[in-house]
Amino acid sequence: MVKGERLNNPSGKVTSLSRRLSGDKWLAILAFIFAMALPATLMAQQYSFQVPENKCVVTVNPDASIGLDYSITFANQGQPIDVIDVGMPNGEYDLAGVSADLDGTPLSDIRPSEYVKPGVEVHLGSKAIPAGSSGTLHLKATVADMVFGDDKDANYASMEFSPTWYGADFTSGSTHLVCEFILPEGVKPEEPRWHSTQPTSMKLENGRVVYTWELPDASPSGQYKFGASFPRKVMQRIAEVPREPKQNPVTLFFSGLIRTAGGCMPCFFFMLFPALTIFGVFKNRQRRLQYLPATVGIEGTEVRRGLTVPEVAVLMQQPVDKVMALVLFGMVRKNLLKVTGRNPLKLELVPGPAPQFSYEEEFAKAVKDDGKVSEAEAARVLTDLIKKVQDKMKGYSRAKSVAYYQEIMRKAWDQVGAEDYSQAFEWLILDKEFSQHATERYGDRPMPVPVWWPTIYTGHSYGGSGGGAASGGGLPNLTSAANGIVSGIEGFGHDLVNSVPGLASRVTDKTNPIPVSSGGHYSGGGCACACACAGCACACAGGGR
Repeated sequence: MVKGERLNNPSGKVTSLSRRLSGDKWLAILAFIFAMALPATLMAQQYSFQVPENKCVVTVNPDASIGLDYSITFANQGQPIDVIDVGMPNGEYDLAGVSADLDGTPLSDIRPSEYVKPGVEVHLGSKAIPAGSSGTLHLKATVADMVFGDDKDANYASMEFSPTWYGADFTSGSTHLVCEFILPEGVKPEEPRWHSTQPTSMKLENGRVVYTWELPDASPSGQYKFGASFPRKVMQRIAEVPREPKQNPVTLFFSGLIRTAGGCMPCFFFMLFPALTIFGVFKNRQRRLQYLPATVGIEGTEVRRGLTVPEVAVLMQQPVDKVMALVLFGMVRKNLLKVTGRNPLKLELVPGPAPQFSYEEEFAKAVKDDGKVSEAEAARVLTDLIKKVQDKMKGYSRAKSVAYYQEIMRKAWDQVGAEDYSQAFEWLILDKEFSQHATERYGDRPMPVPVWWPTIYTGHSYGGSGGGAASGGGLPNLTSAANGIVSGIEGFGHDLVNSVPGLASRVTDKTNPIPVSSGGHYSGGGCACACACAGCACACAGGGR
């Protein structure tokens, strides 16, 4: 009912508004409405710009919030751009905590967006971008409640995000789109999982795993969603999934009955395939991202003896970079290889006897002429090593075998400084409790290290191809504090990850592939604009007025 009708019609009888107005008045009202709408329409049509660069760095925090750091470049082709809209993933952000600048000049007029819900609008004031000019908006914000439980693995957390985009009516050209996820501290390189879109690269920066998606020719008006899951244990809290409001059971029953009667029977055929997919995902729900399948070594009762240190590292599910480091340490100890640079990692093959093990021989082929390690070759070598361990463990007990090699590690501590300590040192490196055991035995006193250990840092050999702890003959005093050895091991592992990016995912994809999520991870509150998934944590499109 039109409000004015009841005021002019006490009886309550509804009459035709067009019949009550004279023809001239009706035309006058239409002309007024058209005149009011015309300036806005012309204004919208006059906005025209390109977005050459759109980079967003997303820092995932342990409290389930994320830090957003946008750098968006606008090349204006129309009327001056005086306000820029930036979409937010949800409404859980503090407007006072949002900061922005244009080409380094701070901007203080930031308001809730009138066009993007949720979102902010940044008023450029005197820094409006005129036609024919470009400007880069830098915006920072913190958004809460963005990390949720992964609905495919109770041990994992999940987060999805879409960088802000702009309306097709305003934009043209292509965008160099870059989105980085800086995952929480404590996530190991082999632990995170990407969702539907595989990252362009993965690196370890300041001890944190960084996923990067880079699209050189993205659409400025397109939505691109990226997602990752990681161990839940690194989070202090997980955001709660928003609950749907309760509805009347009778209403639900009849609405469901009507939908069913509306001709949905043919849908059951098409629902068969997603149902089978969901069933398969449910069966693998508790499956963790491991490069060695959980079935290895559970059918036997005997101990598998005779494994090398890198093979035992595989059996113990040590990180891929540590397995690779142990392979390299063994080759350095045998004087098959030497380290000539650390960051980036550079190696040099040493002429001499043939390697003892096939993985050493194959790894030698992975060292390129410039001293760098071929990612593809290194992944192939480690993949073969892992598969060989699987074969060797057939018919044997993994639990008993691990206990057997843990006892070898314990005995290796009794050989510190002895004549055959050089090889025993590799078993100590394998020990996850190295720092604790070293502190218990040596306290603040330095512990002896084998002759080959300093070559990891300097590339200089102090003696032959092996030997013990070296205590005479003009050789230096080869000792080191326990925390220094731990730092050396971790630092070498980090250098490996940085020098051979993507190694862990390459290996795992071959040895123990996992189903890739296609949107089943619950990862945040829904957006009010163009989000296609239920509860997607995406930033919505800005208008770019």
